[in-house]
Amino acid sequence: MTVRRVLLGLLLLLLLGVVSLTLPVVLRQFRINAAIADLAAAGQPTTFADLSSVYAVNAHANPNDATTVLNANADVVAAAQRVMKPLWSDEDFFDRSKPLTAEQRGILLTLTSDHSSAFAAIDKASHCDRMSYTAPLPGTAASILDSLQSETSPRAVARLLHAQTRYLIASEQADAAYESVMTQQRLLHLQKDTPLVVGFMMHAAIVQAHLENVRDLIDRAQLSPEQHERLDQSLARLETMDLFQTALLTERAFGIASHKKLGALGLLQVDLLNYLDWMAEEIQIGTLSQFEEPARRVVPKGLTVSVASSIAPARRTMNEARKQIREVRLLNASQSTADGIELSDDSKTDPFTGERLES
Repeated sequence: MTVRRVLLGLLLLLLLGVVSLTLPVVLRQFRINAAIADLAAAGQPTTFADLSSVYAVNAHANPNDATTVLNANADVVAAAQRVMKPLWSDEDFFDRSKPLTAEQRGILLTLTSDHSSAFAAIDKASHCDRMSYTAPLPGTAASILDSLQSETSPRAVARLLHAQTRYLIASEQADAAYESVMTQQRLLHLQKDTPLVVGFMMHAAIVQAHLENVRDLIDRAQLSPEQHERLDQSLARLETMDLFQTALLTERAFGIASHKKLGALGLLQVDLLNYLDWMAEEIQIGTLSQFEEPARRVVPKGLTVSVASSIAPARRTMNEARKQIREVRLLNASQSTADGIELSDDSKTDPFTGERLES
């Protein structure tokens, strides 16, 4: 009898041990599943399939998609190949203190004259309803990078427009340069659905390079009041940085799907729970300027630390781009006689310090 009681006691202790070990895991998984289900019910992406279905498009599926228009014109690829090699390896081309050399002017003249159909296709694409990817987004960051770096990607097209605009400004073709600038602005607005932080960083890099041409145009060309006003309205839309919010939402979906792909181990469950809490706070902070950000309550742990190390510089880049846009808007307003340009106090504020920007 005593032996039986001892055995039963040991068995009970074993069961209690198993329960004590598994119950936290079960409860964590229950919370994780509930949180993900709530996100899905709210229409937010949580899987690789969600990213593919929302942000991808078959190459010929939508005739009013900018990517479809660009892919249909072989001259866009030819122009991208022609301009990127000789100019983007030339450091002097990016030095705004130096005028264009005769060789650079020759390359740009050939580009604009020999590839007029490419620029016509780019302008047509800028009037489309949306811009998307040419293939479903697979579950690896490397393949997404490949799609961002194709020769009809926003970055490649931006390089063409950058080169065209610089040539037109240098050639004192103010109206044509202005239209080239506005074409790039329309394309930037179409990037509002670009997924992931890497997509946002590409967008921000395009914006910052583009603003150099906008500054030059304002400084060197005599724009009409209407042109100044249209330019300000377009820049104001970019200043909102709504794309950064899209990047956060889709980055969370990518993280959830990646965690699931790695497996449901207890350690990864802990990481995923921390990841969901941390991302929820980042998404709530959203596109606030740096000086407006509240103190963080959630500390990143485990795998979340690596995500935090990529989102922190992206948030800093967002504020840098916003500051540059505001500075250009102030410059544009100072050069204009248009009555319709009225910048809010926010648009005159340094997003890092909260202090007034100099006009």
